[in-house]
Amino acid sequence: MIEGQFGDVLTSSLGEAVASYTIPQNGNRKTRLAYITSPRELEKEGVGSDDRITPTLEFLANQIKAGNRYVSGIEIVAVVVDDNGQASPGSGQRSAAFEYLRSFCEQNGIAFHIEESKPWRSIKGDPDAKGEAKRAYEQRLLNLMRKNGVDVILSDSYVVMFGETMLDSRNGYGGLMVNIHPGIVGEVPGVHPTRDALVRARMFTSDPDERSAISAQLRETMAGMIELRQNGQMGSLNNILGEMGVPFTLGDEMVAIPRVPNIFRATTGASLHVVNEVRDRGRPILVSTGTPILERHTEQGLRVDNYPTKNNTTLRGLGMFAREQRTRDLISENRVRNRNFSRELPFRAELPQPTQRSNARAPAPRLLR
Repeated sequence: MIEGQFGDVLTSSLGEAVASYTIPQNGNRKTRLAYITSPRELEKEGVGSDDRITPTLEFLANQIKAGNRYVSGIEIVAVVVDDNGQASPGSGQRSAAFEYLRSFCEQNGIAFHIEESKPWRSIKGDPDAKGEAKRAYEQRLLNLMRKNGVDVILSDSYVVMFGETMLDSRNGYGGLMVNIHPGIVGEVPGVHPTRDALVRARMFTSDPDERSAISAQLRETMAGMIELRQNGQMGSLNNILGEMGVPFTLGDEMVAIPRVPNIFRATTGASLHVVNEVRDRGRPILVSTGTPILERHTEQGLRVDNYPTKNNTTLRGLGMFAREQRTRDLISENRVRNRNFSRELPFRAELPQPTQRSNARAPAPRLLR
């Protein structure tokens, strides 16, 4: 049973033991998925503490168990978190989101791995040292994926940008890592999509005079920034203007206004997209507007109401992504790298063994419009 109201589709890109490991056709073995997240971000969303939320990991795992046709060829083999869940440094107390993730994995036979990102994120004033530490962090992640035969990576509330080590198309998981964004990436990109969507809905009223005034000021702001960009004075403007939208102050609120025709749309939703080096700018797989913004909404209330759209977009988008021919080709190539890497190891990490796989190929999903 699919959760809640899916919403309108806006865009779509449809177009074993190590020693005896062989690479079968993609249809003859399940796609092994690793889920990566930041408990500190899930904690802000209310995962593990707000009973109104069905966490995306749980929803996806339950749909797989139920035999949902969209994900019948996928199995979740590992959950990777980038912090140790401490409520405060040295406290020893774990956040509700961290404990939820760990408990869920234990109950469902899914490997739970901690690979902390704080050691490199906390480096200040030495970009070379920070860059080297981040590359080492990503290399450990990459080794973990390789050792355990991971085919596809799903990022959820993991706000740290991946770099060339993980995203390299020849040696990493370029093209095989997707992110679920709780908003419409072309309209509310970035790390605060729910808040940005809510603020815009409140500020951009239906009054035509107000809209005209806002539009005029935006055009003036954009024109000045575009001129700076053309003169080579890019700096952070490249990311702000070219990729993330124009920062615009309304009252005491700073709002990121994307370069899209309709900046006044009062809605939110979810987007599953391929991860690349620029935040929320990878190829979209599925985008849905399933959650209107209402007068009663608080930020948490809107987030709760949007979770079914987020979960259903993840479900359907993953099914579409796994069945794309380009994805199947990349998985086949990646399995060769996994096999070659594992042959060099004396043992495998202690992750669950693959479950019994079915040779039946799930029917291609019918995309609702």
